[in-house]
Amino acid sequence: MTRSHGTARAAVAVGATFLACLVPAPSAAAELSADDGAGDVWEAFYDDAGVLEAWVKAATVVNGDVISTQARHTARRIVFLTRYVSLVRAPGENRFVTQQRMRFADGSTASVQVHTSRRWIGESYLADDDTGSGMPCAGLRHRIDFDADTVRASFPRTCVDRPRWLRYAGLAYALSGSDTATGEDDHNYLDNALNAGHRRGTGVSNTSPRIFAG
Repeated sequence: MTRSHGTARAAVAVGATFLACLVPAPSAAAELSADDGAGDVWEAFYDDAGVLEAWVKAATVVNGDVISTQARHTARRIVFLTRYVSLVRAPGENRFVTQQRMRFADGSTASVQVHTSRRWIGESYLADDDTGSGMPCAGLRHRIDFDADTVRASFPRTCVDRPRWLRYAGLAYALSGSDTATGEDDHNYLDNALNAGHRRGTGVSNTSPRIFAG
């Protein structure tokens, strides 16, 4: 059957449109926002040898319940903003850790973390997520805003070899009782910021869609 030039051109146009839908647009995918329902915190229980025995739903806890994350992958920096139900800076309140575990287009990994284990202003770290080894990053910055209930962490793309895209797992830990002599006072809480479960891995089902550099 002979096809007219007009029909052929239309077919090419349709095919090009289809392919365009399959190819991500970097500028459009440079930012991702994800909501996380309140009250989906889990508590980890360990035996005397420190082996994890069970996860039990804990509903919500102070400094441990995330309600949204935002990731921005710009031409120069990677930025994460984590928003909590409530962040409280006071004696006796839970210390917390905000963590984003990342996988990049080339298969490499990194983890950016903000800890308040020693002081409420926090400390930030960038590490290889597979080995735990620290990664030098002079431009690593963080800010904990107790009024806005947010934790912001950002670093230059050069610290992770300028990835074409990234996926991340957002995790929030709240820790209490570690400074007491009674083991029963110790509590370890986890909120997966992207779903209602307690998985901590970086498989596709537990991470964000790909976020291309803008």
